[in-house]
Amino acid sequence: MKEKKVEKLLKNYRSYKYATKQYERHKAVPQAGVANYSGMPSGSGAPELFFAQVGRLADMGNLTNDDHKDYVKYKEAVEVIEGALDTLTDDERHVMELKWMKKMSINQIADKINASESTVQRLNRSALTSLDICFRFIDPPVPHIEELPTKGSQHMRFNNRLTNHHMDLT
Repeated sequence: MKEKKVEKLLKNYRSYKYATKQYERHKAVPQAGVANYSGMPSGSGAPELFFAQVGRLADMGNLTNDDHKDYVKYKEAVEVIEGALDTLTDDERHVMELKWMKKMSINQIADKINASESTVQRLNRSALTSLDICFRFIDPPVPHIEELPTKGSQHMRFNNRLTNHHMDLT
């Protein structure tokens, strides 16, 4: 496996983990039928699917087969990354978390852990090499993350025109 793939997995780890939690939180879960006053369950007897309630209605719309496929890829990536991180020394893991997951610079990490920049760079290289070895016989997927429209995109300009037009009418 190339170090670039390891780096991409690490960079997106927090997004993958968050996405899998959201999918699990909102996916349909089987629930037992509701009993009527006679004590007999109502309905056909088969469990019905309801969205899990988590403090508010959890209506994400219809989850598609593609959503489930993405969830499986994200979940696998999270498990592979977490397993591989467990093989690192405490110092290496800490540097990986700060650099790749919290997106701190080498200089910021050096200041935070009271070490020289060369020590942080050495720990980073050592950890990446170890992770590359961990992934030697497996090929974890690098799930695609869709880019959202950014400021200045056609979508944003259209919304701004609507907002400005609405403001002119009032």
